[in-house]
Amino acid sequence: MMAVTAMTSQIWWFLSRGSGIVAWAMLATTCLLGIAMSTKGFRLARPAWMLDIHRWVGALAVITTGVHLGGLVADNYVHFGWSEILLLQASSWKRSAVTWGVITLYLMAVIHATSLMMKHLPRRLWHGVHLFSYVLFGFATVHGALAGTDRGNRAYISGVALGVSLVVITLMVRIARRRARPSGNRSHSNGSVVTAPSAVGLAGRDVLLGRDASLHRSPARTSRPTASGHMRRGIDDHAQAIHRVRSVPELRSLVGRNDP
Repeated sequence: MMAVTAMTSQIWWFLSRGSGIVAWAMLATTCLLGIAMSTKGFRLARPAWMLDIHRWVGALAVITTGVHLGGLVADNYVHFGWSEILLLQASSWKRSAVTWGVITLYLMAVIHATSLMMKHLPRRLWHGVHLFSYVLFGFATVHGALAGTDRGNRAYISGVALGVSLVVITLMVRIARRRARPSGNRSHSNGSVVTAPSAVGLAGRDVLLGRDASLHRSPARTSRPTASGHMRRGIDDHAQAIHRVRSVPELRSLVGRNDP
């Protein structure tokens, strides 16, 4: 009977500890899913499905964090009040550790609120705030390491080490691929990149892509010379001519003309 009573009196403490660990795991999973969606090569499923899972796991992180806070207030061991949870440096129990948790709470609230209002915010602003998810994960890790009573448990330490390693490694891969992307997309043919003039518009792009039906009847397309010795020079001539185009009729005449 005494054991049952002791267990009942500590149930809120166990609930708070367990929900805190689950919330941290959800944050790690959210970071990994975000990296997987934004990094080529990590996408193992459809982007829409991964986005739904990403949002669902983020909502679980918020819910389990709420359970974590509610368990702390309901517990009678430390006697947390809402002021100790919501105000910086207000707790007399492991003040620095609790302060890390308070900062994590407010950072999570800002990130989640901007995610809900994503359609009404400038994309640059939303993306800049959303990048703080990695800072949020770091703060939550520090909070758990300083305040958690399970830091002597080998299984807990192994799980935290695995989660942090996965987030750090995948984030480094994302940064490396993002930096290498511009150089990989450059054209190496004669050191120049050919782009269609903005004055051409949509109709000009239809001509370039062969969507104009009149071009299929042009005799110039059927009688185009195929000598490989002049192919490089012909490509260069066309590139220079395209850069000089200022209207759609000029582009039509350029595509349908007979080369010398």
